[in-house]
Amino acid sequence: MLSSPCGLLSSASICLKLNNSLKETHDDTVAVAKIFSSRRFRLSTLRFILSASWHGIKEWFVRELESPNTFIFHFQGSADREWVFQRRAWSVNGAHLLIRDWPSSISMDRI
Repeated sequence: MLSSPCGLLSSASICLKLNNSLKETHDDTVAVAKIFSSRRFRLSTLRFILSASWHGIKEWFVRELESPNTFIFHFQGSADREWVFQRRAWSVNGAHLLIRDWPSSISMDRI
């Protein structure tokens, strides 16, 4: 047994902690995205595909929003977000991925 921030863990345990540093703010490191498809895309599938495509970016995080196939991306810096924007249009398994800045006039619950 090991001691960790999650308590005592055995070798078969998995502990996931939320990254509270990810803020839902309107800044130049955040983007919103929508996959246009009748299929629902899993977050793990999206991460896998974009990790291969976004080879120019060192670190980014994505979170699924309540609306189907809608996501919020957090980039390490504004240059990473611009790298993605300059190379669009993106597709995920044949479906179009629309990614854009998050307008400050739109709240999180309206995305």
